Amino acid sequence: MGRTPHALLCLALAGCGAKTGLPVPIDTTCRDVDLSAPTPQVVFAIDRSGSMDFTLEGLPPDDPRRGEEPSRWELMSAALPGSLAGRDVEVGAVFYPTILDNDPNACGGNERLDLAPGEGSVDDLARLFAETDPVGGTPTGSALAVARDYLENVPPDRAPFVVLVTDGAPNCNPDPVVPPPLCRCTSPVTERCDPVLNDAAPLHCLDDTSALEEIAGLRAIGVPVFVLGITQQGDLADVLDGLALAGGRPRAEGARRFYDAQTEAELAEAFDAINDSITNCVFSLSAPPPEPGALRVSINGEAVPVTAESGWRFANEDQTIITLFGAACIAAEQPDAEVSADLFCERDDV
Repeated sequence: MGRTPHALLCLALAGCGAKTGLPVPIDTTCRDVDLSAPTPQVVFAIDRSGSMDFTLEGLPPDDPRRGEEPSRWELMSAALPGSLAGRDVEVGAVFYPTILDNDPNACGGNERLDLAPGEGSVDDLARLFAETDPVGGTPTGSALAVARDYLENVPPDRAPFVVLVTDGAPNCNPDPVVPPPLCRCTSPVTERCDPVLNDAAPLHCLDDTSALEEIAGLRAIGVPVFVLGITQQGDLADVLDGLALAGGRPRAEGARRFYDAQTEAELAEAFDAINDSITNCVFSLSAPPPEPGALRVSINGEAVPVTAESGWRFANEDQTIITLFGAACIAAEQPDAEVSADLFCERDDV
């Protein structure tokens, strides 16, 4: 789904009276500012841990009840490129963990950008899925650090985003904040977090601290983070909720704050919802507002709040790109919707 062709997009300038309630002075000059659609540049941080070879219901490959039911990896490798097809977006990807030689725990530690955003990247993404097998743990913080390093230098005419796709909570930290056996175990086999039974127990402990730190770093450079979770571990869903809230693009509706996919249809719907928000609800200003708080965004004449869930926010530090999300994004995609923004004017004698 591309940008809605029938949405009416305009950027108007209001006089100083719009800000103060006073009549607009005669000696007020207004600048024309254009509203345009920037090209989104998205890095997908894709969890390829061993549990991605399970079915959506959590059946491992050797379970005789599985039959021909596809794995989470197979479903995702079809759903994500399919959702991106035909969209005006530059796609990059980090598949994590990167498996190192002589690493019996397959926890990575040398994550890299597997696909740089650019033309033709959706086809390249599909090829990488076909060439990659699920294995190892979930070093989410390391993958997000790679995305942050790349997006620190995103061109000013690009709108940067990160989409974290995972089927479990972060782990793989050899020195977790809460050591085993007191930590929250990210494995359904809780014995793996018992240091008496498993020498690698710390690697199975929850490590949301590093992931949250990297998300904070991304937000600090103006990069929002979406979170899509494919998981049956209900007791760890609150961890993904926390990551989604920290990323600034939580789900606007539903019991969970991350995009929760429990079925094949929900997985496709979640990717479409995220990619719709990225490609249909991002707008560029030809110049930043003259001062903080000078920009007002409206849909059909109704002001849109500046919120992290169902309003609008600046998508970059230069304040030249705005994004709508949640209810505001949905409203903007309706037929004949009019998206407008008002800038307060500058006086000639100031």
